[in-house]
Amino acid sequence: MTARHAVRRLFALAALGTCLAIAPAAFATNYVCDCGQGADANCAPGSDSNSGTSPSTPWRTLEAARSAFSSLPAGGETRFCRGGSFGSSPVISRWDNRNCSEENRCVIADYTPVWASGDEGRPILRQSIAGSVGFSFDNGGAAIHTGNVLLENFDMRGDGTDGANAIFFYNDANNYEIRNMRIDSWKIGIQGGPSSACSSRSPRCNGKNDEIRVYDSTITNNTNQGWLGRASNGGLYNNYWEGNGGFKILDHNIYYSHGDNFTISGNRLYRAAQGSGTVCGGASLAVHGTVDNLLVENNEIWEDIGGANQACWGIGIDNGYSSAEAITNLVVRGNVVRNVGNVGIGVAACSNCLIENNIVISEQAFNVNAITAPDRSAGAGDIETTQITVRNNSIFIGAASGGTGINVGRTGSNHTIISNAILYEGTSNFNCMLLNTNTNVFTAVGHNVCYYPNASSSAEWADGMGNLASWQSRGLGQGSMNVDPQFADPANGDLSAASANSNIVNAGDPNLSSSLALWGAERTGSFDIGAFEYGAAMPDAPIPTPSLAAPFLLE
Repeated sequence: MTARHAVRRLFALAALGTCLAIAPAAFATNYVCDCGQGADANCAPGSDSNSGTSPSTPWRTLEAARSAFSSLPAGGETRFCRGGSFGSSPVISRWDNRNCSEENRCVIADYTPVWASGDEGRPILRQSIAGSVGFSFDNGGAAIHTGNVLLENFDMRGDGTDGANAIFFYNDANNYEIRNMRIDSWKIGIQGGPSSACSSRSPRCNGKNDEIRVYDSTITNNTNQGWLGRASNGGLYNNYWEGNGGFKILDHNIYYSHGDNFTISGNRLYRAAQGSGTVCGGASLAVHGTVDNLLVENNEIWEDIGGANQACWGIGIDNGYSSAEAITNLVVRGNVVRNVGNVGIGVAACSNCLIENNIVISEQAFNVNAITAPDRSAGAGDIETTQITVRNNSIFIGAASGGTGINVGRTGSNHTIISNAILYEGTSNFNCMLLNTNTNVFTAVGHNVCYYPNASSSAEWADGMGNLASWQSRGLGQGSMNVDPQFADPANGDLSAASANSNIVNAGDPNLSSSLALWGAERTGSFDIGAFEYGAAMPDAPIPTPSLAAPFLLE
């Protein structure tokens, strides 16, 4: 596949009463089937007086299944009928099992009922009680190390008000795999909460949520956040996020904080923080707090033209709290960020942070900083933004915009800016780069291409330092060129080289460029400038591309 073709593919037990008294002890697999609002026309409900041990004798209520979950043996399963519809449990609805193990995890999923005709959708779980939580994986009191659960194949529907979470993790939740979920119109789609102090009865407890992974799911229209909170040693993979956030600048499609060794990969994020309006007003992907070893890779983040204001940042990984913050060992690579607010990719309170092989496009009618570090001033106790590497990114800023391509180095030291390609088509004031006038803060700046043929007469290669020759006279900028990068089709998002003769081909830094191109394509010979490598075998885009009319509604 050519680079051009790849790019174009982007775009409470007491509440149960007498029912529990007649429910039998749990077995290895429990079945439940109810036929509430939206159920399949053929749906036949079970009964809580049934055995619940086979598809032909299911229980009826979600509460019967939930209360029995704690007694399942390791490897036990709770299955909900496809085509069924269930109301939510009381506000405190813990799914807590101490028997599930890493070797034999428990399962909460679907099954095909005996009355099925073949067209049944995933079981529906509705928020039927104000403030209720769909699945709460936590334990009360002191934290106890629990987990080891697979949750998959549910259609979770909130009531459209500022209610509660669809899925909640708290008190040392570990090893949860969430797959193929539709989560719509709750308060928070998925939340990784904090932890109480560890119980003395739980020697494995570390007071953290660990190994929580979310795959192949659709998280939409949640009034506060799509994902909120903390988790370590896990990730968010290949999910679709749209319309999450109602308080605008404080809300996000994804809001991650306070965790280590986490991956956000292959996600698509759209229409963030819109509230009841039609304009994105907050960062689509936000990270704050103390975070180490975070990988943000191969995601697509975009808004419509006119559908974002300047606060609608694409990726903002930075300080946002009054307490001290530190982002360390961060990698942001292979992302496509298009038509967001005045920051495409921004980091702050960040040390040893790599930003490479990203595509940033802005055609909104306001100025933009395509890549910036720091993107905000440091707070009390925050670490200094230092050791920032920005390399092999491709940036296109259209005629309606202005601003700066790369803004790095106002604080810190040991920054590297290598082999980036920038094209500006507008007539406003523009700077290829905004850099510290003290060139000693940079380890290397060179082999960049930037072109702004129609910009105002005050446009500069580096803000306050004049043209490229003036910048180079300071001892940096070797191998850089103020020439057209000759992108193939920037207006349609293709920032690969138009031909083997394009100015960015074989013009990258031979030693400091990224050894791989966008999505892992191998760079060979003399490296290219920008995210692509001309002539390299281009992997299929790792970012899912469902239609917006029916995003990721897997069955």
